[in-house]
Amino acid sequence: MGLLSDPNRRRALTSLLTRLNTPLCVLCYVAGVAWFMGLAFAPFSLRCYMSENAMGSTMVEERFSTGERALGAAREFAAQKKKAGGMPVQWLVQAMQSRGLEVYTQSFSRMLPFPDESKERYMVHGTNVYGILRAPRAPRTESLVLSAPCSPDGANNQAVGLLLALAQYFKGERETSVCLCVCV
Repeated sequence: MGLLSDPNRRRALTSLLTRLNTPLCVLCYVAGVAWFMGLAFAPFSLRCYMSENAMGSTMVEERFSTGERALGAAREFAAQKKKAGGMPVQWLVQAMQSRGLEVYTQSFSRMLPFPDESKERYMVHGTNVYGILRAPRAPRTESLVLSAPCSPDGANNQAVGLLLALAQYFKGERETSVCLCVCV
C-alpha cells in the first residue's frame, strides 16, 4: 500500500508533521530569507536585470490613437467568427500576417474534468494562433505576451480586436525594446 492510503502510516505521518510543525516553519522561513538575500549576490543574478529604459516617463503616450481601428478589427473578427461557426483561424492568420507578425498555429485537444472529475469529462479541441513581433533594437531576450481567449459568445471580440490593433501599433514603433507575442 502507498504511504497515504494506509491509515496507520497516514496517522504516523500526520503526527510527525504536527510535532515538527514549528521547526519546519522556522527552517522554511530562514531558507526563504537566505535565498532572498542571495539574489543580491552576483553569481546568482548574472542573467537578471531591470530595464529602466522601458519605464521612462518619456516613453508614455497619453492617448491610444488607434482605438477606432481596434473596434473595427473587433467587428470584423465577430463577423468572421459568426461566418466560420467558431474561431476563424485562417482569417486570424491573415490578419496577423498583414500586420507584420510571424504567425504560427498550434492544434490541441484536452480532456477537461467538468463539473465532477469522477462522473463526467469533456474533450476540448481547438487551435491556438499566435504571432510574434521581433524587437528591432534589442537582443531579443525579453518579450511581452498578450493573450485573449476566443469564447463561443461575443464576450472577447473586443479583446482580440485590441490585440490586433496593439500589434499594428507596436509594428510602427522603432523604440520598442521587447518582442511582442500575441496569442488567441
